[in-house]
Amino acid sequence: MNSERGFKDFDPKETVFQLEGPHSYNLFKKKGIMKFVLDEQNVYWEFSKFPHFGIKNRIYNKMASKRDKKLEIKSLKEAVHILACSNRDKKIMISEVPEAEGKITVIPNCVDINDYGNYLKPKNFGNNFKVLFVGLLSYPPNKDAINNICNIIAANCGKNVEFIIVGKNPPIIKNKPKNVKFLGYVNDLKNVFLNQMFALHLLDMAVGQDSKY
Repeated sequence: MNSERGFKDFDPKETVFQLEGPHSYNLFKKKGIMKFVLDEQNVYWEFSKFPHFGIKNRIYNKMASKRDKKLEIKSLKEAVHILACSNRDKKIMISEVPEAEGKITVIPNCVDINDYGNYLKPKNFGNNFKVLFVGLLSYPPNKDAINNICNIIAANCGKNVEFIIVGKNPPIIKNKPKNVKFLGYVNDLKNVFLNQMFALHLLDMAVGQDSKY
């Protein structure tokens, strides 16, 4: 966002930029950018409804949520086109900005099951289960999910349920349950499936479909 290279020598009436989420909207307007495609990977104003850990995060969210929603709605209104990850997100956007209906394209997040061969075939390991979460762990919704797994879900499961967390920038969790394991970044998830011998539940790969979150 601090780079000037992308803003040199463009025709503001003809050049179409891609805006990754609404947070750079003010920067685009400052640079005189009139046309942009808005990549809405989330409906960001929904984040204000998620639980926030720590008093500073709760205060900031209360102060910033209304401002951020206004910014996002401006972005939706002024974008020449909008990319959404699910029909659910599209409906929520249209409920706030009805005029955006004709310029939203849904491109679902997805996993090609064929790439994983036999790794995802159900396996019977009796009463032992492994749950896999995959995602960038510095991303706020994923951080919330990890907090919920460690502090609520895993803590209330028995030793027969193990949680495997895969992703960059794992957080430091105080009193991490023994049934939670962080693998960090991995080059090939298929190797994780094979080595861990999962009776698999994919928690994160369905996000962006028509699930609630």
